[in-house]
Order: sequence, then C-alpha cells, then structure tokens
Amino acid sequence: MKRALRLVSLLLSYAILVMLLFSCSSSSPKVMSIGTYDVSYDMLRYFVLNYKNGYEGVAPEDFESDETLQQALVENTNASISELAAYCILAKKYNLKLSDEQKENVENQIKSLKDSYENEDDYIADLEKNFATEEVMREIFTVSEYCDILYDYLTNDYYGIFKYDADTIMKDIEDGNFFSAEYVYIEYNGSDYQSKLEIANKLRKEIRDGGAMAAAFESYKKEYEFQGDYVKLDTFTYHEQNELFEDAVLALNENQCSEVLEFQKGALIIAKRLPIDDDYVDKNFNTVIGQYLAREFFEYIEEFSSGLSIAFKSKYKDLKYWEIE
Repeated sequence: MKRALRLVSLLLSYAILVMLLFSCSSSSPKVMSIGTYDVSYDMLRYFVLNYKNGYEGVAPEDFESDETLQQALVENTNASISELAAYCILAKKYNLKLSDEQKENVENQIKSLKDSYENEDDYIADLEKNFATEEVMREIFTVSEYCDILYDYLTNDYYGIFKYDADTIMKDIEDGNFFSAEYVYIEYNGSDYQSKLEIANKLRKEIRDGGAMAAAFESYKKEYEFQGDYVKLDTFTYHEQNELFEDAVLALNENQCSEVLEFQKGALIIAKRLPIDDDYVDKNFNTVIGQYLAREFFEYIEEFSSGLSIAFKSKYKDLKYWEIE
C-alpha cells in the first residue's frame, strides 16, 4: 500500500509506513518503548529532525520557546513511531517473516544506494543530511519489503480481517467515501514564483469559466514554456493523496475548481472535483476494491497504534524532542 504524495522527505515517507519484524544489531541506545517495541535513539532522532526540518518558514531555534511548535513536534513524532510499533507488534502477532530472498533484497538495496554515490564519503554525507544512519536505512528498506506481506495477509480473501463483497463496495461509494478529481501543477523556483503564480491564476480563471482543464493547461504550457503536468484521478479514497490536496478536493462541490494551492515545495496546483464515473467503476472494479482495502488497512493500523502506551527509559525521561540535534 502506498499513500501517494504524502511526504516530509523521501526517507521519512518510507519510515512512516511500518516497522521491521526483526531487530538489527545497533549501538544506538533504546530511549523509549511503545507497547512492547523498543525505539532507538537514532530512529527517534531521525523522525524528530525530519519533522523539524519539514516545517516551512520555521527555524530550529523557534522550537525552543514556542510551546505550540513543541507540542506539534511531539505529537507528530509519537504518532509516526507508534505506527511503526503497531506494525512490529502485529507482525509478531501474525507470525509473519521475510523470505531469504527478501532479506537479500534489502542488502542489495543498501549496496545499490551506496553504488549510486561516487564515493563512500558522499554516501555518508547524504545520510547525515537526512539525519539517518545505515542501520536506520536498513530498517527502512526492510520495512518496504515487509509492508506488502502484512498488507497481503490482512486483506486476504480467506483469512484476512476485512470482509467485503460487491454490495459492500458499492455502498461505500454511495456513502461518499470515494472521489474523483483532476488537477494541474506548475513547477517554480524561488526566483520565478510570482510569475508562475500569475500564470496559475490566469489558468484557474479560464478553467473556472468553463475551459477544459487538460486542454487549457496544454495551451498555457506551450505559450509560457513552464514545467508541469495534468493528472486525472478517476477514483481515490481517504489517505491516498497529499493531505492538503485531499482536504482541498473534499471542500469542493462536483465540477467546482479550487484556488491556486501550494502542492509541495516548488509546485502550484489547481484542483477540480469531478463526479464519480460509474462506467469507470464497473470496468475497474478490482482497482476500486484494492483502494477500499488499502483504506481499511491504514485505518486499522492507525486505530491500533493510537491505543499503544509510550514509556521512556528512566535515563531519558526528561528528554525534550526539540533539543535533539
């Protein structure tokens, strides 16, 4: 399962998904336990610093005196690491293990990552830039292998925990849990933000006045020579898209166009909500089932993780996340 477009950093997006079943040898001390899972200092630091780094317009020193920022940092970090613990605990519960081939693939990914740099110094420097260690990376790559196993097990037709039939899916669609939308995005850099914003606002007006989004976008792209794309999402459900995009679409009526929005750093988007196409659903029913199961899976993990207790080791009971460097 992938939650497309949700991103603090490339590394963080992988790590938020799940936690590996087996523990790697590590010199990093254990600072806390979530349920029955122990969290290392390196993993905690990895989350904390990536979240701190992900706040637009906020300097690291701003956390020292802003209680609202401090609380947000603690809540975001704890929620993400609780999700990791949930996957680990559930994996043990269902006795799921990686195959030898999958374990080997993890090591191959580490090797491939190293080989993508000119030398080991550059490799280590990039890990440090992302607040990671090789042990953290190994866990993350293991997670990416392991996630599919857990998902397949829990959504299996025979012994999975989510039971459904065609009527269940159709009722879910009728209840408003699936959506359709299209959007365009325009890339910018710091120096041309204002000019790209002006183009985006002109494009939005044309779309709002009835112009077809795809055709209008291609016309503007040719005229103004910018980087960007048009995307149509025939169906999506909760947790599949970037949170800002998802919230923007859900706030719209069918055939209504959004304002120009910051999609992610370096891109502006204009979204338009569309009615669900019944013919598309009929022809792609297996895809819709997969989306339904992915949402049920994610919400199950989210609910489970929210009920886990968090306890710090005595040595770290006074640790303040915003002071981690």
